[in-house]
Amino acid sequence: MNVSRLASDQYPVVVKHHPVNDGELNPKHSIKRFIFVTSLWCWMNHIDKPTAYAMEELNDRFKLVMRSKALLFPAAMSKMVWGKIDLATIHTRYRQRKIRIEDAVSELMRCAPSWVRYDSDELLLRDVEAIFRSVKTV
Repeated sequence: MNVSRLASDQYPVVVKHHPVNDGELNPKHSIKRFIFVTSLWCWMNHIDKPTAYAMEELNDRFKLVMRSKALLFPAAMSKMVWGKIDLATIHTRYRQRKIRIEDAVSELMRCAPSWVRYDSDELLLRDVEAIFRSVKTV
């Protein structure tokens, strides 16, 4: 059984299989992915105080973890991770079709902390594109 756990058995973080990959993600990448996706999605959706409903919605869309309560911590970290990056400009240029998604991801990752990078560029690209498409304005 390929499972990742954080903190304690009381609050296990069981990372789901991601459909982009043929096999399971490396647990290290799975944890980074759910931190990256959750924090970026929350920051772009202006979610300062994440609710259980918002985390369920996010988890339903991205299939990040078995229990959506596990997303509350990375949601709370969103300002720390993305607060100094001008996501609004990158997102607006993408929405107005001034830049391609590949360029938006490159720009985003150039500004992002190095520790948020995970798995392959292809998976990052798909996740960021899905986030950008789900957000109307930043």
